[in-house]
Amino acid sequence: MQRCLQVIGPIVLGVAALSLADAAIALSPAEPYGQSESEQSESSLLVSQAIAEPASPLTPPPLPSPAPQPFSPVLSGITDLSRGSAPIVGVGQMRPLNVEPLLNDDVDWLESVALPLYVSPEGEHWGWLYQGWLIINGQEPLAMGRDAGFGMVRPYDTLRTFPVLEIRPDGWARVQYTPGGSAWVHTSLLNLGQIPLTIETWADRLETQKVVYFLDSKATQALRSQPEATNNILSLVATDSLIEPLAFDGDWMQVRVTRPTTASCQPLTGATVTEGWMRWRGNDQQSLIWSRPSPRCAQTR
Repeated sequence: MQRCLQVIGPIVLGVAALSLADAAIALSPAEPYGQSESEQSESSLLVSQAIAEPASPLTPPPLPSPAPQPFSPVLSGITDLSRGSAPIVGVGQMRPLNVEPLLNDDVDWLESVALPLYVSPEGEHWGWLYQGWLIINGQEPLAMGRDAGFGMVRPYDTLRTFPVLEIRPDGWARVQYTPGGSAWVHTSLLNLGQIPLTIETWADRLETQKVVYFLDSKATQALRSQPEATNNILSLVATDSLIEPLAFDGDWMQVRVTRPTTASCQPLTGATVTEGWMRWRGNDQQSLIWSRPSPRCAQTR
């Protein structure tokens, strides 16, 4: 039976079966996989966009010993938290620093990650995401997706990542690893494994996408002349529209909207193109939009 894990203070409770998240492997912390000086700079840049002050590096805890053999997480035991019409919770994602060579890995990249997990910022170290296992201090390792369910999001067609719920200016970030469980990590310890990691905000991720769509496919969305909710509505945007993000400004994104279109994003006869602003983020910082890995416009998955 799979077990759900939820961190409550320094305690990890076992709950009845659900589906949760994955983990990591570090083979040689001194020789991170494919991490050139330019990639290290890129990692620092991505994190610094969300963290205002330089993070003081932490001393990493000892690696698990004895360590289990690397395990390829079982995909069927990992819930896609980005599937459906609910807003994407959190402020961003924790992903491999260099995703290009891993775009067909789905969750196999977790075999090459080593990430210490903490109960709270500056709190007790309680375990690892290590070599495809969740290793809680003093307990038997849990194989991801096999022994315990996990939860991830799918911002790429064949690569899943962890949602980040909070980012603090001192380098601490709270990462969701199950539908209801999370743990704290520190940005100075993201590069311990063969595959280094980085934290990226949803604004940074979504701004690079050619097409986005609203998760609530039953409602039309307001297109406004300015990035504010005043009497400035240009029109309402239906779900058969192509929405291209141009820029992000806080909770708002500047967009170019083509409508109506086919499901493959081709403008229909008489289609119009309008630019304006749409609110992409909710009051709790959750993302109201998502990008489609496959090139479709219709809000169905």
